[in-house]
Amino acid sequence: MEDLKFSILMPTYNGSKWVKQAINSVLRQSLSNFEIIICDDCSTDNTIDIIKDIQDNRIKIFKNDINLGYPSNLEKARLLSSKDSDIVYLMAQDDILAKDALLKTYKAFKISEEIGVVGRAYYQFDGNDFNHGIRHSAIPMSNKPFDIINIYDENQICHLMSSLGQLSGLAYRKSYIDTPFQKDVFVSHIYPFLSIIKKYKAVYLNDYIVAVRTEGSQCIHVSSIYEVSPLKSWVDMFNNIFNDKKYDNLRKLLINDSSKKIEGILQIKNFGKTKYYLREIMIYVKYRPKNLLSVKFWTYTLGSLTIPKRLLIRLISWYKNNILAKEMLNVRIQY
Repeated sequence: MEDLKFSILMPTYNGSKWVKQAINSVLRQSLSNFEIIICDDCSTDNTIDIIKDIQDNRIKIFKNDINLGYPSNLEKARLLSSKDSDIVYLMAQDDILAKDALLKTYKAFKISEEIGVVGRAYYQFDGNDFNHGIRHSAIPMSNKPFDIINIYDENQICHLMSSLGQLSGLAYRKSYIDTPFQKDVFVSHIYPFLSIIKKYKAVYLNDYIVAVRTEGSQCIHVSSIYEVSPLKSWVDMFNNIFNDKKYDNLRKLLINDSSKKIEGILQIKNFGKTKYYLREIMIYVKYRPKNLLSVKFWTYTLGSLTIPKRLLIRLISWYKNNILAKEMLNVRIQY
């Protein structure tokens, strides 16, 4: 199990509240052949001091002289990974890895040299209890331990796409990366993933190997993140990556599927500016005019237009903690 070395990229910024727990979840892994590349983006808290107190020579700390922003910081971390590493593995500063996450990813890559990337099931949690999930964000694809993805299988590729929004637990065969992490914050880490699956195969791990913390998300705390439309970011990525004629049907499928997921406007309504929220509604119609015939579309748009922001935030929180959370009582990761 030591023939593939993992470079675990962890971009940090003011992560003092959670970074120790995130790093410890990596250090507890049953597979030990890895390095952790910490690239700190000018934190103003004691994030670096906390990391330095963790005594493990596999942790490598780099501090930026200027704030690069998440996408450029992630790319810098990739470029700082050891030349002898084989797998690039992404990890956020506030998420939790299950103890066998790296081992399961390793086994997926060992299936064949044709495996270029590995995705995974994950769930979201709030607060400090990572075993109290509030949302199935990327559910298992089947009852099998893993599925090898056929990008021309509509159900498989759409399922895979729905799991890529969060970075933790995504893995790339390093030598197959031919597209860097991009500047667009919403899809930065997805560009190289999709570029690889044009040439190589993807594996989807059906076990929940990551618990994603919602409390520190940029989508909640940084309203300027919505200056760029999230949906347009995805559409632009599909147009850029799948630009050959042979991908016409695939590209149209992915754009249509992304444009169905109208739930995204609620987050912009709650944490972005009104102009971004109204713009996003129009973009959902632009890329999928059939939304105008959808009951779901009108329920979400009219509901979010008429319900005050503070009340909407409370209603969504109540729904997650009292309805969605009940569906996750048996969902756990081993830490």
